[in-house]
Formats: sequence, structure tokens, C-alpha cells
Amino acid sequence: MFDLLLSGRIILCNAWGTVLLDQYAKPLEAIVSYRTKKTGITAANLKTALSVATVKKRVMALVEVSASILIREILLHNGWCIGSLT
Repeated sequence: MFDLLLSGRIILCNAWGTVLLDQYAKPLEAIVSYRTKKTGITAANLKTALSVATVKKRVMALVEVSASILIREILLHNGWCIGSLT
């Protein structure tokens, strides 16, 4: 399972692969190895990174907005379908 507390970078994409959020986050635990060759993350990236709490709020706001758009589209589509049948 994904653990935001251990992440150095959060990337959130929609179903079409469009990047909605690409943000560095300071992990709460001490960093033992950046594994830069695999992660691309360096000490410089995290020096100015936002707190995990701030990034979490941004993720939740994007997910909330996306969910409300999806629900609106479902309601509009279903209303149109029902209206076209009557």
C-alpha cells in the first residue's frame, strides 16, 4: 500500500495521463538513501519541498474536485437519458 509519509514526490494523474499534481514532499522520517538513480530525487529537491500535510491537502482537494465532476457528469448523463426516453 502507498504510504504518503514515506514519499519524496507525489504525482497525481487523471485517467488520460494528464498530470494534475507533481509535488515534492518532505518525508517525516529521516532519509537513509535518496536512491537518485532510480527515483530522480536529490537532497536539493527536498530542501524546498512542502510538508507532507500540505501536499496531502492538495491531493485531497484534487480528488474531491474530480469526484464531484464525475458525479455531476453521471447525473447529467442519466438525466439526459431518462429525459430522452419520455
